[in-house]
This record gives sequence, structure tokens and C-alpha cells, in this order.
Amino acid sequence: MDDLEHSLLSAGAIVHNLSYSPISQSRSEELYATDKEAWILERAKNFKRPDTGIVDRLVDGVSRTLGLKQGERKQLEGDIVVAAPGKVILFGEHAVVHGVVSAAMIFAV
Repeated sequence: MDDLEHSLLSAGAIVHNLSYSPISQSRSEELYATDKEAWILERAKNFKRPDTGIVDRLVDGVSRTLGLKQGERKQLEGDIVVAAPGKVILFGEHAVVHGVVSAAMIFAV
């Protein structure tokens, strides 16, 4: 759990939720012993998504480009073709979060 939180914080995907008052250490231990899922959800309250991020700006930019208003959906005519590189990780996909070397490559599809 600590590795995941650290990775998400480092990547800027989450930030500390300073408006949240965490539960006491003894209550946390009690919750962990009796209901691990509730403990995880309680621990997650310590974090939140950043207020504005690159994804929000990207979505807003695409919406403006398509001429969409907030919450509006538009039917597109014709085909949309999208291409993105794929990835192959030969070994160590998750191990990299623990500092282990990994070999990866991209390929065009």
C-alpha cells in the first residue's frame, strides 16, 4: 500500500488531502484487524486528486475544439481513426516500483 501511495504521489496523480483529519493509530489498528477493506477506504481519504491537472485541461481543450458546452454530448459523423503505440515489457513490470531494472520496448500498431 505504501508503494502504491508513494508512486501515485510521485506521479502527481494524487495529493495529500489536508482537509481530512485521520483516525487515531489505535482506531486504525482496530479497523485493520476487523475490516481490511474499510481500513483501505479510510486510508484513501488521506488523499485526493489534484484540483486541476493535465487530464482536465486536455478534456476541456477537446471539448472546446469540438464546440461542446459543459456536459453536452455530440454525435460525430464518420469514422474516427486513432493510433497509439503498444508496449511490451519483457520482465519486471511491477518490480520497477521497487527499484529493480526492467526491459521494455514500444512498437507501432
